[in-house]
Amino acid sequence: MLQRPNHADHADHDEALSPRSGPPRKQGPVLGLVALYKKVRASYRPEIEAVAAREGGIVAVGVFLFFGAIAAFLAATTLLWPGTILDHMWALNPAAYVRLAPLGKAVGIPFLALGAALAVTGTGWFRRRVWGWGLAVIIITIQVLGDLVNVCMGDLLRGGVGLTLASALLFYLVRPKVRAAFRTSRVLAGP
Repeated sequence: MLQRPNHADHADHDEALSPRSGPPRKQGPVLGLVALYKKVRASYRPEIEAVAAREGGIVAVGVFLFFGAIAAFLAATTLLWPGTILDHMWALNPAAYVRLAPLGKAVGIPFLALGAALAVTGTGWFRRRVWGWGLAVIIITIQVLGDLVNVCMGDLLRGGVGLTLASALLFYLVRPKVRAAFRTSRVLAGP
């Protein structure tokens, strides 16, 4: 039967429990992990736990940024080099294709820039860099303004839904707890 050491007699809690009576023996691998856990727990920081609790939302925004980058790169490819098999993706939004296809390179290059900006932002976001957070806020703010223009131009349904979603995302991004995840990035990433 295992005996617990008397904490009053033994100040060192890293020593192993002895299956026999007498002084405790040196620690094994399992008790070494317990000791490591105790050291980590002693250096506990509540902000790290708060970041872990928000991990799902942070991952979702990062995935959203990379999804946007892929969509922008695909749109740029079909506008810069029409006639490829990728042109079939415009079946998802034929009205946009009718408006954008005649402009070709004039809008294809900005779509390339948008795709690059979203990819860089997504990278900074996943690495928890403050600049990644800042770029995400700027990009979503531009989206909110674009949706507001759509509502003012009479596209109430599409503009209204876009405005609602983009505003909710912007509200999420500027919350102090989300912003704090980017202030504590060095704590999480290590040296």
